[in-house]
Amino acid sequence: MRERVFLAGIGGQGVDSAGSILAHMVLQQGFDVCNVSQFSPEVRGGWVSATVIIADGEVGSPIVGSADSLLLFSGRSVAHELHRAVPDGLIVVNSSLTGRVAAGQTRVIDVPATAIAAELGNEQVMNMVMLGAYVEVRGVLDPAGFGEALEAVLPARHHGHIPLNLKAVALGAQHVEQRRAQ
Repeated sequence: MRERVFLAGIGGQGVDSAGSILAHMVLQQGFDVCNVSQFSPEVRGGWVSATVIIADGEVGSPIVGSADSLLLFSGRSVAHELHRAVPDGLIVVNSSLTGRVAAGQTRVIDVPATAIAAELGNEQVMNMVMLGAYVEVRGVLDPAGFGEALEAVLPARHHGHIPLNLKAVALGAQHVEQRRAQ
């Protein structure tokens, strides 16, 4: 198994944190992983991306030109990164900020992640809504691993927010389940 996941958005959306949490879940569930983040030089509003490669064997390089799954957090990331999707791949978009996206043969999952996070009272957990949706769609990782991953990745001063993050994960997964039922 090999899954190349590319996450992209703008600074402050939790792209780097989401990549780190996903990578930690991958490790704790027995897969090999490679995780790398990139940032533009702007202080505010710059782009951020994270690449997470999930494999059941060695990962040679963290650099990917195309990805099996894209998690696109902003309209800017859709405009600049949509080309990375492989045919028959998966794109999870934050439709609160991107609107609906069409991508040919690629499967697109629209998740109003910012709106869902706002309903929880904190738009900063939008990244967890996106991860919850991704994990639910792909079905490769056990979502029960989110708690341990959050505890390991988040600084101790943010551990009080773990229950909110877990609720955001659950709502992202629930959104996908509801779409399947329609």
